[in-house]
Amino acid sequence: MITACASQPRARPGFVPDEQGGACPLGIRETLVTAVDAPGGVDVTFTSDSSSRVDEIRVRARDAAMAHGPGSHTGLGHDGEHLQGHGHGLKLSEAPRANVSVEDIDSGTRLRLVAVDPAARDALRARIHQRVEELRATPCD
Repeated sequence: MITACASQPRARPGFVPDEQGGACPLGIRETLVTAVDAPGGVDVTFTSDSSSRVDEIRVRARDAAMAHGPGSHTGLGHDGEHLQGHGHGLKLSEAPRANVSVEDIDSGTRLRLVAVDPAARDALRARIHQRVEELRATPCD
């Protein structure tokens, strides 16, 4: 499962700034989220141009990747809270079931989501791509 945020952003592909300073995936400022189809599912990458944000991105991405189950809202959340309407997470409990692996990359983390049921692969991809677009537009509040 996954989540990310931004302040005084520089122009970057996939980054949609808002009047408060930017998108907010995983509840972390200055974070870019992307999704790319991968074998059996989709890769979601969280990165930052700010080296001071990389460790937190990795911690939160790993937390998001843990299978918490539908409706449990456990994990780090936004300032340690869930259900506050911040909407910075991947909401994996709303997607088809997937096995998730985590890989650290130079400027962040990559999550690979592979559909448990191969017949659900396209639905998983569609849901994650939709959610990533929503995250790109979610302000950091």
